[in-house]
Amino acid sequence: MLATSGVALWRNLDNVHGFYEYISTEVMETFHVSSGIGYRDLEVILPMLSDVSSILEVGAGSGRVLRFLQKYFPDKKVVAIEQVPVYYDFLVDHYGDYANIIHGDIMRYKPCCQFECILQMWAGICDFNINEQQALLNKFARLLKEGGFVAVESLLRSTESNHSQVIVTGASEHQIKYGEGLINCYVADTKLMIAMAKDAGFSTITPLYYYPQGKKRIVYIMRK
Repeated sequence: MLATSGVALWRNLDNVHGFYEYISTEVMETFHVSSGIGYRDLEVILPMLSDVSSILEVGAGSGRVLRFLQKYFPDKKVVAIEQVPVYYDFLVDHYGDYANIIHGDIMRYKPCCQFECILQMWAGICDFNINEQQALLNKFARLLKEGGFVAVESLLRSTESNHSQVIVTGASEHQIKYGEGLINCYVADTKLMIAMAKDAGFSTITPLYYYPQGKKRIVYIMRK
């Protein structure tokens, strides 16, 4: 389904070095505010989170999801993985008493057990190229316990970015500039995301829509 041969793709690691290492946790927090998301993506799945005992967050950033989880679920087992060094240090300082903070790449992460819930929120999957997205969903399927769920938040292709620096380079490819940083994004349409999830081994994929600042966004709920 995915064309890889002969195609030169940017990588998620390029975004880590080319964008996130230029963006402080303070600036990241301003992005949260300007996006209008707040915690609305997490509120969409709040009832489902109540039913799980172990959670893996992928790409914990400046701790937005951890703040939410700590408020509502102070006693759950939570692991958060982050590969940007300055974010990792921040997370350890602020959330190390609540969650197990891992510094590393999710694709190389080898936990001792599976999780009942895996979260990748705020369009984190779009930071990966199309081939990496398929590999990422494959990884999530391996890390997920039977009966659990994966929640992946994303943009929709028709949704305009909240950042005026967006350069549209194709139907799904985008770049965002901020200061010295430049991030590449791949926004899969709903049909493609569902197809990739099925290829990864998920049998049920449910799209949940919500509307921060009147702009339609989506949370995919994936179950094996």
